[in-house]
Amino acid sequence: MQKILIFLLLLSFAACNTAEKSETEPVESVPFSLLTDQNAELTYENLQLIPIKADAAFIETQSSLSGLKNLADGMEIERFRITEKKPYGSRDDRDAVNTLTVQNKSTDTIFLMEGDIVQGGKQDRILAQDMVVPPRTLRDISVFCVEHGRWEYQKAAGETPIAMTGETAKQYRKIQAFTGYYNVASSQIRRVVQKTNNQQAVWNEVSAVRSSFNVNSPTQAYTGLESSEDFTQERDAYLDFFTDKFKDTEDIIGVVAVRNGEILGTDIFGHPNLFKKQYKSLIHSYVAEAMTGKEIEGKVSKSELENYQKTLLYKFDNDKKSRYVWEGKTVHFTAL
Repeated sequence: MQKILIFLLLLSFAACNTAEKSETEPVESVPFSLLTDQNAELTYENLQLIPIKADAAFIETQSSLSGLKNLADGMEIERFRITEKKPYGSRDDRDAVNTLTVQNKSTDTIFLMEGDIVQGGKQDRILAQDMVVPPRTLRDISVFCVEHGRWEYQKAAGETPIAMTGETAKQYRKIQAFTGYYNVASSQIRRVVQKTNNQQAVWNEVSAVRSSFNVNSPTQAYTGLESSEDFTQERDAYLDFFTDKFKDTEDIIGVVAVRNGEILGTDIFGHPNLFKKQYKSLIHSYVAEAMTGKEIEGKVSKSELENYQKTLLYKFDNDKKSRYVWEGKTVHFTAL
């Protein structure tokens, strides 16, 4: 009896130690590190990108993800389509704002990232979850509206909405599909999507971003930023600097974005090829937030970055909500 009591006490002690594990405690099994010695090469105005390097063993383990296409690719594939939610006979399926239908009749496997924006349909939407869509798949995906003030189909992104009366079934199928891919939304909007799961909160943040650049467009769309010359000129200067920074790398799987003295967030992908493919859209996310917060001054210290890396390692290993896994492989991890 005494041995049993001692054994139970040991189990209890071990459980307590596990519960008290620090969120900054490094996790030895996670094979990536922050490269903090490239400040000048990866800093423009108030935005700095810190590369995240994976070791060779991790990249080899994740090699099955190297050929994934992203949503920007998918929108160019004839047999891939995102539409308003298909009405399968249920009243709840009609006029569904926060759900779209993904149809992949192609032979490609396509990664959809939380934060991607699709244009068209009855209103532009931001994807609210990560998803890998294999060939010959039909799925629904959670979304939020990022265009307040429109609820009618468009022929193509930017064209005048048209009435559906008198359209043939074939034309209707074409019109209801989303016809454009924009980019990844600003990181502050992505943050609201993740933390609030609230449509009104998303609209409020879209409005705040538009107000920062005095955007005036027919609908309250996030993509209305393209009508602001102040926004596009400044954004393009950032993009000209950052866009090709990782084109020749073979071991970088993500970045930490820093605005002066503030860490904006981190995105890590399951393979260097997937990172490079998604980076062209992702960089828009951090640039947009950097442009709306220039008053923040200071610089993140080396010790702060070291502690942040420990936090990332812990979350990568323990926070399932921040990490999207498909077929046993980590496809995307985000910390905003």
